Amino acid sequence: MPTLVVPAAGNREFLLNPLVFQGPCNSYRLHFQVGGRIVAPDETDEAAWRNNRQTWIAFFNVDGLSLNGGGSFDGRGQLWWDLCKNEDFNCTRPTALYFNNCNRLRLSKLRHLNSAKNHIGISASNIVRISRLAIAAPGDSPNTDGIDISGSSYVRVRDTVIGTGDDCIAINGFCSHVDVARVACGPGHGISVGSLGEDGAYQTVSDVRVADCVFNRTLSGARIKTWQGGSGYVKNVTFERLRMIDAGNPIIINQDYVNNRTGSPPSNIQISDVTYDGVSGTSSVPRAIYFHCEEGTSGNGCDGIVLKDVHIAAAAAGVETYAVCVNAHGTSTPSNFPSVSCLAP
Repeated sequence: MPTLVVPAAGNREFLLNPLVFQGPCNSYRLHFQVGGRIVAPDETDEAAWRNNRQTWIAFFNVDGLSLNGGGSFDGRGQLWWDLCKNEDFNCTRPTALYFNNCNRLRLSKLRHLNSAKNHIGISASNIVRISRLAIAAPGDSPNTDGIDISGSSYVRVRDTVIGTGDDCIAINGFCSHVDVARVACGPGHGISVGSLGEDGAYQTVSDVRVADCVFNRTLSGARIKTWQGGSGYVKNVTFERLRMIDAGNPIIINQDYVNNRTGSPPSNIQISDVTYDGVSGTSSVPRAIYFHCEEGTSGNGCDGIVLKDVHIAAAAAGVETYAVCVNAHGTSTPSNFPSVSCLAP
């Protein structure tokens, strides 16, 4: 199998300008072994970033790629975050590692640090296996998703630690059969389906499972978010055996994502068959469960929500958690805490 090696001897550090690996390749399988530390050029290096500020390292149409080796990618994002505070500055920031139409992709045993924007982007790729990654950026770093997935199917994420300033994992439009397990998330915005439907787009997500994950002081926990004016559907999503540690919004569906757009039509993204099974721990806010669903053209809001074996207490002493439901339909077992009696049948 053809192998590209970035050596680890002597804790080597390699400065790498923006680079695109363009397929298709003749070999059925390729191996990229990263042992050392790869660092991005300084944001102010205009020569390096002149032709591409969208991605730092990108792979297009490269099937059968395995990327591993115990090394690291450092996007040096602090330089970008500071400059982007200036509204007059061109604030297009690169995703650190981007894979488009890369089927049978495997990522494992790597560290990803301080990306200017998303750390890993997966697009239009099928049969993806991700495991044993460590992804880290400050909790206040803007738009630094850990793993951002779109238009992809049969994606599996396992045994990964993610702490960023945005979603630990975002499952975006036209994804199906995504299975996430044993992920430690925090800081960050939780594990999200969406956001979907921005600028009136039609988007769908189906067959998602998030299991055996820990959310430590995250802004949200298990989340589904859609924009007003969008259309499509989210169906067959399961969140199970999740542990919340002082997490904000542990269970949340909000179809009024960025709800400051006055006069916007409601979301027409139909959400159905969403199960929360075995979600426990503590919430940093009293409203531990929030379902804000839009009636849309169907008039049904969210349908088929199931909650069982849920126990979310307040992190602060003397505070009671509660649930809020708007246009949400489903069932909740009586033993759930807080009570979710607001669900309509």
